[in-house]
Amino acid sequence: MIAFVIVAVFVFMPMVGGGTAFRKVKVAGLVLAALSPWILFEVFFPRRFDVTARGEWIDYEFSSAEYADEFAALNEVHVIRVR
Repeated sequence: MIAFVIVAVFVFMPMVGGGTAFRKVKVAGLVLAALSPWILFEVFFPRRFDVTARGEWIDYEFSSAEYADEFAALNEVHVIRVR
């Protein structure tokens, strides 16, 4: 997705007026337009789980309680805390 945004910026930047006062606003709109499919996909089809790793622990967040319970049961030896 980041590569798509970079390509979109380089392809469409020449079309944005170089000397205009609203150049930054136009570029921000271009970036938002390029990111909008990804944002919409994440809103309407969220990921089933998310992983956050920090230092000594890893936090797993599930969109479904059933997935979370199954994951906790399968990894019972390594699970420290279930919220």
